[in-house]
Amino acid sequence: MKCDSCGSENPQNARFCLVCGRAFASSTGAVPGGLQPDIMSFQNMRQVELMSNMASREAKRYLCRLFGGLSWLMVSIGTFLIAFGWLGMVGNGGGDDFLRFVGYGMIAYAVAALIVSISRFVKSPR
Repeated sequence: MKCDSCGSENPQNARFCLVCGRAFASSTGAVPGGLQPDIMSFQNMRQVELMSNMASREAKRYLCRLFGGLSWLMVSIGTFLIAFGWLGMVGNGGGDDFLRFVGYGMIAYAVAALIVSISRFVKSPR
């Protein structure tokens, strides 16, 4: 069945157009069941759907930026800790402080890698 309003094809037994929401008249010319869809409510429904998609896209963009920033922060902290441990080793002639700071730096790198791998589940919207 072809809609008179928008021209789209619909199933033969459809009471309303699937694209524009206009009611199809029966063979007697009356709207089936006396129902008349409210075009404004259909347009509002489409607008709400579009706004929902936009909000979802913005949330994904925010999460991508957040994960990216956190991973870079952890890499920076790890680099600082390893450099600080190396400088302590040079200044004090070695010792446990060096290993402790290098270990903290490696943990920071591991956390950064974990954040990057988790962020792969959030697809960046184009």
